[in-house]
Amino acid sequence: MSPTGRRLTCLNCSGAELVLDALLADAEPANASELNASCAELNGTGCGAAPPPARQYWFLLLVLIPLLSVFGNVLVILAVWRERSLQSATNYFIVSLAVADLLVSAAVMPFAVYVQARQRG
Repeated sequence: MSPTGRRLTCLNCSGAELVLDALLADAEPANASELNASCAELNGTGCGAAPPPARQYWFLLLVLIPLLSVFGNVLVILAVWRERSLQSATNYFIVSLAVADLLVSAAVMPFAVYVQARQRG
């Protein structure tokens, strides 16, 4: 059996296809793991550990939303509480909305961010 020139298509560690011109024997690999082993021997890229997971920068934006919401609602409550001219019936309704929003942003939003991060992670 003399080696013949063949084109071999392999997957590298990141999953990209590599096309290799190689001299192979007439025998074909029996399964995918044998083919990958042949590719690793030919191009010297034996895959070690799995690549690290991609960084999730969108998660930082989701963390900022509850923090900014708490900060803004605390400012509204403090402004009405400290400034005598803002203490009217209309502004008390606004304060009640700010308190409700403060409770949602402090108690619910962090868990929602956690669930989103776990689903996409």
